[in-house]
Amino acid sequence: MSGNQALFFNLMVPTGFMKVVKILEIIGAILLLIPSKRALSLLILSPIALNILLLELLVLGGLGAGPLLIILIGIIAYQEFDKFKALL
Repeated sequence: MSGNQALFFNLMVPTGFMKVVKILEIIGAILLLIPSKRALSLLILSPIALNILLLELLVLGGLGAGPLLIILIGIIAYQEFDKFKALL
């Protein structure tokens, strides 16, 4: 890594922020496996997926897995739409 990539990761890793994100990703993945908890999982994983997409676009300068994550979360959100109706 070099340039903006190295600067970003050198700022984030020592703070412990990435450890918190990793723990939330694991919790979200476990909840995703439980059908009755998928909506809760989306509440945890959606902001993380959006940040991955923005990181790829703004810091890394290209696209990777971000768009795929957003599409997959959109599919699950559509399937769980009944649980999100009250928020709209």
